[in-house]
Amino acid sequence: MPKVSIIIPVYNVEKYLPACIDSILNQSFKDFEVLLIDDGSTDKSREICDKYSLSDKRIRTIHKINEGVSIARNTGIKEAKAEWITFIDSDDWVEKDFLSAFFQKGKEITPTTLVSQGILFDYDGKKANEPFFQYDTISATKASFPSIIPQYKILHNGCPCCKLFNRELIINNNILFTPKTSTHEDHIFVLNYLLYIDKLILLDSLFYHYMKRETTTLSNAKHPAKSYIIVSDMIYNLTISLKEKFNIQNDKYISQFINDFCLYQLTLGMLRSISTNRFNICKEARQKIKQLSHYKNTIEGGSNNLLYFLSISFIPTCIISFVVFLLQRIKRNVFINS
Repeated sequence: MPKVSIIIPVYNVEKYLPACIDSILNQSFKDFEVLLIDDGSTDKSREICDKYSLSDKRIRTIHKINEGVSIARNTGIKEAKAEWITFIDSDDWVEKDFLSAFFQKGKEITPTTLVSQGILFDYDGKKANEPFFQYDTISATKASFPSIIPQYKILHNGCPCCKLFNRELIINNNILFTPKTSTHEDHIFVLNYLLYIDKLILLDSLFYHYMKRETTTLSNAKHPAKSYIIVSDMIYNLTISLKEKFNIQNDKYISQFINDFCLYQLTLGMLRSISTNRFNICKEARQKIKQLSHYKNTIEGGSNNLLYFLSISFIPTCIISFVVFLLQRIKRNVFINS
């Protein structure tokens, strides 16, 4: 059995997929399998997957109808054979020691361990790469989680890439990607996984290149307004569960995280609402924002925060809805005239 299963959801990435797969085949660590989950691609991605599967027995391709990245990743989890799982996005690439870094000598990995490397933003040659997340190399037990989690902002790193997950822990606790929301489903998966670990290994390696491109990708696509409301609730509930489970007393960090990922999602929901649902979205978001108003002390500037302060005031929802409409029109006119 392979040591690691690498799960790669694939959808219409013919331009970038070969470089991604080639970077994996060039790994110094050889004991792996690659699962290419073709999510109903309509370009040449399907043929590329089949070609690589025929050329290397470690690569398996699974063709399926288009159902989204969450179900594609869940399919990979169910098909994986290895003890450990890692995810790579099909338009990213990794350096040759990416896999070997997970299994450094002296770093004992148990089934309830999460291993995490840093991530580089790669701007496709247009400007210098920069760290997205970067850590010191440490090994932390559950007793030190109350200090380690805030110190390294562990909750903020919701990217499933650059992490090593235990497949049995995932299956036994039914930790899967949720398809009911189209945004932050990866972050919710990671937060869920954290609930079941008792050891955390952070590595200072920066071998994963997260590609930042001008074209539309999953990471910069817009989502239905209601998705942001749902995500805010899910992330908040998971945050409170993690705070209680690991006895995190750093309220400043918890407030910062809830501001960054819960309150912000609610304001995005208002901004992304459309004429047919604007009033209801603003009303629901306003109610939820008021419930989280004690976290407002970490907010700093920005147009979205204007909406926040409007929401917790006594301004009627209909006025908030109209403000959102004006902001959307201004943003649209600026885009058209630029």
